[in-house]
Amino acid sequence: MELLLVRHALPVRVDNSASGEPADPGLSDLGGRQSSALADWLTGAHPGGAPAERIDAVYASTRT
Repeated sequence: MELLLVRHALPVRVDNSASGEPADPGLSDLGGRQSSALADWLTGAHPGGAPAERIDAVYASTRT
C-alpha cells in the first residue's frame, strides 16, 4: 500500500489581517503549474507517474 500526501499548491499572497476577513486567494502562476504537474503525474501522463487505475481513494479537506 502506498499513501500519497499532497499539500495545496502555492497561492497568491493576500494579507487580510487588517480587515479580519479570512483570505481565500487563488493560485499563483507557480501554483497553477504545480497543480497541473500533479494532475499529469496522478493520471500517468508523466513518465514514472502514478497510473490512475492504481488510485483507490482520494480524500480532500476544504480546511486551509
